Amino acid sequence: MRKPISTLLADPVWSKVMVLTSILFFILLADAILSDFVPVYMQNVLGGSLMMGLVMSFSSLVGLGADFIFPQILSGTTVRKLIVLATVTGILFSGVLFMTTLVAHGGQWWPILLLLLVAMATWGIYY
Repeated sequence: MRKPISTLLADPVWSKVMVLTSILFFILLADAILSDFVPVYMQNVLGGSLMMGLVMSFSSLVGLGADFIFPQILSGTTVRKLIVLATVTGILFSGVLFMTTLVAHGGQWWPILLLLLVAMATWGIYY
């Protein structure tokens, strides 16, 4: 026999599961959109797939370092704090990418490269 929806919404465990699922849905949706957009944007800004690959590989190097360091730092962290950290780093990553669009019209390539490296480092920590 099925439970009515009002019974499910009154259950505190079910409401926590739905809140967590909703938060994860939006975080993962934003990550999927950026995963599709960032390589194309970087290839256009940096002028080729070689530079795009080198800059994107920087996120893997930072992520490898984060995988070694963060388990020791975040050993007693709750799920709530990890979700907040993931949200903050996702917003930081998007903000730094937005800053590259503002700097891109200046004509110099090195500030864009530095900002993209910072963005990729943030993505490496986040992902």
